Amino acid sequence: MKISQLRKRSNKFVKELPTIIEGVVNGNKDLLNINKAQLWASKTNKDQRLTPKYSNSYRAWKQRNFPSSYNGGNPNAFLSGKLHNDMEIDAKGSKYDISSKADYSKFVNQHFKNGLYGIAPSNQKQAQSITSKLIADEYRRKVLT
Repeated sequence: MKISQLRKRSNKFVKELPTIIEGVVNGNKDLLNINKAQLWASKTNKDQRLTPKYSNSYRAWKQRNFPSSYNGGNPNAFLSGKLHNDMEIDAKGSKYDISSKADYSKFVNQHFKNGLYGIAPSNQKQAQSITSKLIADEYRRKVLT
């Protein structure tokens, strides 16, 4: 490939970069798994503890009826798994939104002070590593081949 072709392809790639980023982020299960792991660790999207804490009666009920989701009694927004399993990620330009399709997700998000969805600062490097690799793969596919 000639240098002029490489430059032309590379410039086209740069122009399409917002669309390419959307493509690698939308529906990305690895990014969603980062958010799910934060919740399981009782962390918000700002690296704070999920609050409010469970009441003693709720913790006892959860441990008895949903032991696999008990998590030591720490809040994790996980009971049956529907909220976590129905999470989705949608990118628009340089911004993304994580949410859950579970019909009660807005209530749960408000209960936990709107901190459920998003990649926390402590996990940004991991998320960047995932997306950078996918963007590099797209560059090789669209420009170098």
